[in-house]
Amino acid sequence: MSRPAATPLPGVDPRFARSARRWLVAYPRDWREERADEVTSLLADLAAPGARRVGARAGLPLLWSGLATRRRRRPPLRVVLGYRFLARPVPARYRAWVRADLTDPWRPLWAGWWRLLGSTPMLAMLVATADATHDVLGVLTFLLAFAATASACDAAYRRRDAERHLLPSAGERLQPGDARRAEVLRDRAQALPAVEAAVRALVVLALGSAACLVVAAAGGGLGAGTAVTVACGAALGPVALRRARRRAPLLDGLVPQPGRRMVLPTTGALAAAPLGAAAVVGLAATTLAAGDERAVVATVALAAGAAGAPVLLWLRGWLRTRRRLAGVDVLRALATGRRPPLDLPRPGLVLVPPAARGTDGGVLSDA
Repeated sequence: MSRPAATPLPGVDPRFARSARRWLVAYPRDWREERADEVTSLLADLAAPGARRVGARAGLPLLWSGLATRRRRRPPLRVVLGYRFLARPVPARYRAWVRADLTDPWRPLWAGWWRLLGSTPMLAMLVATADATHDVLGVLTFLLAFAATASACDAAYRRRDAERHLLPSAGERLQPGDARRAEVLRDRAQALPAVEAAVRALVVLALGSAACLVVAAAGGGLGAGTAVTVACGAALGPVALRRARRRAPLLDGLVPQPGRRMVLPTTGALAAAPLGAAAVVGLAATTLAAGDERAVVATVALAAGAAGAPVLLWLRGWLRTRRRLAGVDVLRALATGRRPPLDLPRPGLVLVPPAARGTDGGVLSDA
């Protein structure tokens, strides 16, 4: 779910409001959405005239109270473990906790490791009994590939878990913090952050594969095939760039899209490409350590990076003056040579806000 920016409070210094929000971060997210503005205004009224921040004398009690509130609202350990490992439905009184979990922007960085925790003993045994470097590199490559996949699928995991845990059962009354089915706007991620993430992945891929080739060359394993493959990739780069420039005008003067909502890519979506590139580099290092003297994986990876680098670097500069373009529109136009189609609303889930009944608290982002 996209989170709205904090709105200025009338009569409250913005610096004081930011300081208050930092002290209130210990409270659960739904509590802050409902009461943070009220508490900030009260703190401003009680503070000395001209105060620019909340002092430790007033802030520390807020911190301890927030931690106590978070502990009271957290489900028992057995419920948490059932939710994490077995996807068991959470009792209705803890749905606000599930909602906060599903809307956490940093969820992709730790949620995937809960799914992997069951395999930890096996992975630890593999590392402990590894008798060669390529065994350890293989385990690390698997972890990187797992993290990339979990990050890329984060939006789908959120929607699935919301349907499983936030939808009231038959005959149950809709409560704040629940979800309901509705027609929602289709989320489209902005193109520029996605391209910048792809450029970061390209850097990881190029540096890692080049390092593998340097190691292979030191062992005398490279041949003319490596140079020919990389040269072919480098020759394809200008061709792809020429085609991208020729099709770029298709993205000028696009018709309005009332059925969509432009959002920033999720943290998981931005992390997926660099993690995937790191997994490819890990695979190249694993095969090299296992005896692949020709470094086939590293050669193909470097050739692919050389082919894609001109388009990505040009596209990043071109999109800096077109920040409202959607990534899917750019991909469709450059790949197919056609204008993007019109988006229509889709069936989705609307989160009921914790305070205001009868209004929508936002939708789960699928970007």
